[in-house]
Amino acid sequence: CAPTLTDITRAWSLLEYFKKNWLESLWLGCSLERYEQIKSYDDFLAWLDESPAHANSDLGFYWRMGQDIGLDTYGGGAGKYVSWGYLPHEDKYQKPTIDG
Repeated sequence: CAPTLTDITRAWSLLEYFKKNWLESLWLGCSLERYEQIKSYDDFLAWLDESPAHANSDLGFYWRMGQDIGLDTYGGGAGKYVSWGYLPHEDKYQKPTIDG
């Protein structure tokens, strides 16, 4: 059955709540619209320095932690993703199970 207006309104409300109470306030430290203005690495670094809310956000913390532990030396990732993946390299990992 198709979603009702109540279903759609509830879903929209949940997404707005997530956006305002986690994504913008905790993860980014700014509006999503402001973050979407970042188009390059230099833009991102300028954004971090633009406001203490940006630098102290979860993303700012993750960025500093990644720099401290050397995540930036792992090389380029795939597109715009933060994660590099989780599967072991097939040529370097030959144990299919913990017991193996």
